[in-house]
Amino acid sequence: MLGFSHIGSIGVHLSDRSSGRIGLRGDGSLRASYRLTDDDARRLAFGIARAAEIHFAAGASEVYPNIGRIGALKFDQLAAFEATAIKPSELRLEAFHPMGSARIAADPRKGVCSPDGAVNGVDDLYVADGSLFPTSVGVNPMMTIIAFSKRIAAGLAERL
Repeated sequence: MLGFSHIGSIGVHLSDRSSGRIGLRGDGSLRASYRLTDDDARRLAFGIARAAEIHFAAGASEVYPNIGRIGALKFDQLAAFEATAIKPSELRLEAFHPMGSARIAADPRKGVCSPDGAVNGVDDLYVADGSLFPTSVGVNPMMTIIAFSKRIAAGLAERL
């Protein structure tokens, strides 16, 4: 803890090509699945290596790539790290602004929500977040999520 002021962190973001599904199990409970592809795992490892380079350039003596079997990296180990095949299951992933799981579509057969954010087939349930996108947009979607939310809230306010 005494060295806490000397710690830096970089998040590696990926516009993934992997896919997942959200659905119901036979008992009616929610089922979410996601399978990271080997290609996306390679792209994440590349990003981790670039983040490590930034840390080393800033004076770091070691970098923690958050991959269990790797441990701490020293600068002279970076090339070996990049040559190491990282399995998708070894990566500890988080999701920020997940997109595409409740997509908007004018045709209810092609999306979960109608253009006003209403969930098809469910009364008085609306979605107003990044899941309305048809897929991952590849950039930070914050401003568009705000626009979705404002438009859906305005429509609800008119309706109520």
